[in-house]
Amino acid sequence: MPAEKDGSEESARQISEMQGRLDETLANALEDANHRQQAEAREADVRRMLKLAEEELKLLRESSQDDDARLHALEQERQELRHRAESAERAQEDAEERSQNLEA
Repeated sequence: MPAEKDGSEESARQISEMQGRLDETLANALEDANHRQQAEAREADVRRMLKLAEEELKLLRESSQDDDARLHALEQERQELRHRAESAERAQEDAEERSQNLEA
């Protein structure tokens, strides 16, 4: 009987050790799973921030293109107004010259 008792105690000790290792393995697996979830959440946040930054960059580029187009249109309008002003000055000079010729 003492040998049986020693054998059952040994079995109980081995089972206890195995249970401890199993508990430790499960704890490690849960910790790894939590770390993985945290890393995935950080990755998702980074992807969202990257998408927002890309959208902002796209809007800035479009805005810059719009500004360039407006600047070009304003430059054309300025040139046209300058041309019209020069034409008006020439017409006024011609009219003044004709008026002086008529008076003479």
